[in-house]
Amino acid sequence: MKKLSILFIALVMLSLIGCDNGTGGDTTNIICNSCNGTIDGTWILNDDNNASYKFNNGNYEFSCLSNKPYSFNPFERYYYLLKGTYTAGDKLTFTPKSFNGLRNAQLYQSAEEYEAGANSWFTSKLEYRTFLETMSYYQENPIMIEAETESIFIPFDVEYTLNCCTLIIVSSNPDNIKKNIYHRFK
Repeated sequence: MKKLSILFIALVMLSLIGCDNGTGGDTTNIICNSCNGTIDGTWILNDDNNASYKFNNGNYEFSCLSNKPYSFNPFERYYYLLKGTYTAGDKLTFTPKSFNGLRNAQLYQSAEEYEAGANSWFTSKLEYRTFLETMSYYQENPIMIEAETESIFIPFDVEYTLNCCTLIIVSSNPDNIKKNIYHRFK
């Protein structure tokens, strides 16, 4: 069980670090005409214009629009949104506070489950656990409910570098170290 929890924490961290929809590195719409010396602002992932962070005085919002197909609808896109607080010091510390139900859209097994996730917001482990218990995948794999709910609101740190119009966030997963380059949008 502990290994599942550690694996899940790593997956959560990777999902927050960036999404990949395979679109490549188009940064033609990136605008950086201001440098306020802080992390506050909107940051767009260099290799995926559909992933972004919005930082605002200690609050953050991470969003990702994915093109990944699912068996019940190969053209379906999902929009994942996570909100919380952050501190920026030697490391960037994220504390998740709420997220929408599309966090694990790839595990939903029907359009109805997808719709339920799209219309749900969670601010506690109990809310999320209750929701997961209604999803087919988790009914078939109940051990995953515990791993999923125990790690979701845990704060975590990432290394980062801020240079005016560029924010580099380094994943802390030792098995898959990845640098994601974000550009200031406004």
